[in-house]
Amino acid sequence: MICPDCGGDFKNLGVHKRFCKDSTITVDDYIKEKPLSSIISDIENILKVVQHQLQVSVTSDNGKASEVELKVRFQIRR
Repeated sequence: MICPDCGGDFKNLGVHKRFCKDSTITVDDYIKEKPLSSIISDIENILKVVQHQLQVSVTSDNGKASEVELKVRFQIRR
């Protein structure tokens, strides 16, 4: 079968697509219900009750978010 991303011919396309370097996965393919900004806002609202640090990194590919990294640090109260 032909890979739509890289154009190579593979016996097991499913396995190849998992490791294909030309494959593009967008956040919108996984999170269709809400925009990313709304999800981040929801997370910030949850974290308001504790002292926290939230760092968001977005990598875009041709104007579309292709990777989002969220780093959250908060102190657990004892």
